[in-house]
Amino acid sequence: MNDGSIYGMGNATNTYQKGYLVKLSGETEAPTRLIWEQEYREAGTFHERFESFTQIDGNLYIAGRQCHTDSSCSSPFYKLHEINLTDGSRNSSITIPNPTEGTLSGLENITATSQGNLLLSCSVASTYNDACLINMSTTASLNWSWISTYPWFAGNRYASESPWGGFVFFGSAPAPDEYIVLNFNPTGAEQDRHATYEGWSNSRGFAFDSDNNMLRLFNGRDTDKPELWSTNQNGVTKVIKVFEGLNGEPRDITIDTDGSALLLFTDPESAMLVMKTHIENM
Repeated sequence: MNDGSIYGMGNATNTYQKGYLVKLSGETEAPTRLIWEQEYREAGTFHERFESFTQIDGNLYIAGRQCHTDSSCSSPFYKLHEINLTDGSRNSSITIPNPTEGTLSGLENITATSQGNLLLSCSVASTYNDACLINMSTTASLNWSWISTYPWFAGNRYASESPWGGFVFFGSAPAPDEYIVLNFNPTGAEQDRHATYEGWSNSRGFAFDSDNNMLRLFNGRDTDKPELWSTNQNGVTKVIKVFEGLNGEPRDITIDTDGSALLLFTDPESAMLVMKTHIENM
């Protein structure tokens, strides 16, 4: 995060499921690493689940769901939570608005925009659980929304503001090893789309390098090894790194404050591996 701290999100499970957050200092020694950790479940809520978070100014914003009546969570409430970074206390919890022409059925990832708004990738209740985007304020006021008119997005949906203006949306398609990238203008109108067919991935995230190329992690179709891909604004994709020494699955990528890339993998024993590297050295 902007202050150099590391935040982790998850869900604690016992009789009731709770949201979980931890803040770490980044220190190498364990006794001084933990700053705070919190579990969250509002009164009257059977289950509470956190899906994704982002930061704006001095607060975290978390997209999640609550279940008020039964353990199966057949009728969830989709919530936007504001968390104080200093101590982890919850400032507010408000309902996420539905898209203009649909009803939410699931949440994926939430990111911050340069205008101080929130961009949420999601799905709506339909035959194919069609993909959607919601652009809203930090008080959950809807700015604009978009719903896919075709069943292209089976999962792994992620959206972000793009460095060339507007927004970009990425997701996996029903066809094997097919991934779709959509570009939107600043007001949420779809502009163009590109498809990729050369690998598979459970990674939902992407990042942008200093040349405004989109960076994504995949398992290559030919090598079955983790690969780092670069895609430019026009949809031209190339493999810039094959991680020959890794047997795990790629999970996420982000750019650190010093411009280097942080890459997250899981190995066959479900351990987590974080790799830090400079893109220009690849």
